[in-house]
Amino acid sequence: MQRGPVRAVGVLLAVIVLAGCEVLTVGDESADLAPSPGTEAPLLEAPLYVAHRGRPVVSVIDQATNQVAAVVDLSTVGVPTALAVAPDASAWYVALGEAGQVVRYDARNELVDAVAINQPGLLAVAPGGRSLLITQALDTPTADPFVLRLTPATQRLDTIRVNSARPHGVAIQASQRRAFVADAEQNVIHTIDLDTDAVTTSTFLGVRQEFFQATLSPDERLLYLTSQLSNLIHVFDVTQAGSPVFVRSVFAALDPGQPVFTADGTTVYIPSAEEDALIVMETETNSVVEVRRGEGLSEPVATARSADGQTVYVANRNRQLPPERGTVAVLDAATGRVLITLPVDRDPVALAGAPSL
Repeated sequence: MQRGPVRAVGVLLAVIVLAGCEVLTVGDESADLAPSPGTEAPLLEAPLYVAHRGRPVVSVIDQATNQVAAVVDLSTVGVPTALAVAPDASAWYVALGEAGQVVRYDARNELVDAVAINQPGLLAVAPGGRSLLITQALDTPTADPFVLRLTPATQRLDTIRVNSARPHGVAIQASQRRAFVADAEQNVIHTIDLDTDAVTTSTFLGVRQEFFQATLSPDERLLYLTSQLSNLIHVFDVTQAGSPVFVRSVFAALDPGQPVFTADGTTVYIPSAEEDALIVMETETNSVVEVRRGEGLSEPVATARSADGQTVYVANRNRQLPPERGTVAVLDAATGRVLITLPVDRDPVALAGAPSL
């Protein structure tokens, strides 16, 4: 393990200070999805952010009303690929993979600053919101064997060296002040002590998995990893101080996306765009109990839980149906029933609210 300022090994040190953002105006494709132009961005108590690959925008949903409150234009910075939100919702972060930046916005969706990084992957806010972990993107031609830590207050970038090819999926275990980072090319999980940067690397035998997304249960006792290669959900016990303990692997669906737990930790929803379905697992036996299709689901790719735990949000690409706009389905968390389906911009790829979501 090494810690220190980032050098020019796949990472650019440039820090760009920017100001302002735009609300989409009449004539823009998303104008009918956003508030009237010229109005001040609302300060939301519980915002939910939706990143879109179809156009360089982020939709902002007000969880109190389940309506789109704003559409933030990112055309001056790039196309968003991943999101994270500060614990108090005072700021949100967006990774711009092709543009090679991680950008910070404030609660009123004003662009604050940016740091240039070669192909950032997924983002995770550390406990207290004082730092942000940044992993490697899946489509980087050559990845670097480290996870980056950005301190927003000072714009300092530090490296946390790991011994694997492409660290990607990341989940924060706040109670133990550690992070789990799964590799997308090797069957490896890194456990990172967030206070000392000490890294424990666990290698799991068997065929290559290509770990993709990492999610912790609300009580932080179970770690779920998705695999894009085997289409399995891997369950690990993370109650011990050492490495994750393997529990079981379950076939969920083709190309499983970001899982989300219900607030009581009994149920997990997993989207599958390939199967046009939402997979329902129960955690008592860590098994699939239902595969949902139909109303509100059209190429689901990402999920998030509401701040109050009552609802689950599912982002849908919806590319098969005109006018090829994305949607976000709002589900009753307890029953899985679709309450409302919100139209959003094209090709949503990620959802994020405050880490309590």
